[in-house]
Amino acid sequence: MIRKMVLAACLCGLPAAALAGLAVVGQGEARRFDPSGFPPDMQKRYALMEVKCANPAEGCHSLGRVVEAVTTGIAPISHTPFDKKAAKMYGIKMMRKPDSGIDKKTARELVRLLYFLLDQARP
Repeated sequence: MIRKMVLAACLCGLPAAALAGLAVVGQGEARRFDPSGFPPDMQKRYALMEVKCANPAEGCHSLGRVVEAVTTGIAPISHTPFDKKAAKMYGIKMMRKPDSGIDKKTARELVRLLYFLLDQARP
């Protein structure tokens, strides 16, 4: 557990360039990825994530939670590994939440974005 905390603390202190191809802007819960360097299709999916996943009016989570999961490989709430298998399971879980506004097609697009982000974080 201490090892994970030290790793997370070290990763949070790294400049965005150290996270492979992902640029992170902001701090804490306000952290988010800078999608300007993403391919156009991934920019569209990122915009979808901003609407569907980080909507405070719907009681959803911040994008900082996604940044933490992708960059550390650990889900911030459950403290379980966050990899492609977990990303798919989270997509299914969010799709099944009542009033999430996430249907099967949307979940598929969001999971594709998470796969891309994970690939960029760990080349």
